Amino acid sequence: IQCIEGYVFPDGSTATELHCKEGEWEPLRRDWVAVPDCQPVCIPPCQNGGICLGMNSCQCPQEFRGSQCQYSASSCDVRNLGFNGNYKCSSDSGMESLECTLKCPEGMKFAQEPEIVTSRHVCTYASGQFDPPSAPRCVFDKSEDLLLNYIFPDASNQSHESHQGYHYYYGHGGSYGGHGGRYG
Repeated sequence: IQCIEGYVFPDGSTATELHCKEGEWEPLRRDWVAVPDCQPVCIPPCQNGGICLGMNSCQCPQEFRGSQCQYSASSCDVRNLGFNGNYKCSSDSGMESLECTLKCPEGMKFAQEPEIVTSRHVCTYASGQFDPPSAPRCVFDKSEDLLLNYIFPDASNQSHESHQGYHYYYGHGGSYGGHGGRYG
């Protein structure tokens, strides 16, 4: 009996011989009671607790990425961009990179390029660097700013909470907070 390519017996061998004894097939090896299943082998091997699935494909623990689970998922944490809006991220099929689409919350826009609705950033786990390396900033749309100034005309260094749970802060820095983050 022989394992198919990419698989081995638990001892690392790829083939074994059987003999017929009293009408039953038995392995010739005395240390085997029965022929064990062939197991997948990955070359290079999976790292950091990854499990070889066969065909040199590893199933990585949640905190690792890469074809051999060799990169920490935290190396491409989207929070490293310091973006103050919404984002949606997904890894490529080979788990070598993370692609994130950044978008400002409703009522806000990108400060430098207000006509752009989303910004795409890709991080390779090998380098831990996003491209482009910095995220745009979200600022309140002027019409939203006017509305808040109308509601809170004397809002210098004051804090107000809206019915949706967002927290707005008016101060000398012009920052606005929302759901634990800072906008502006």
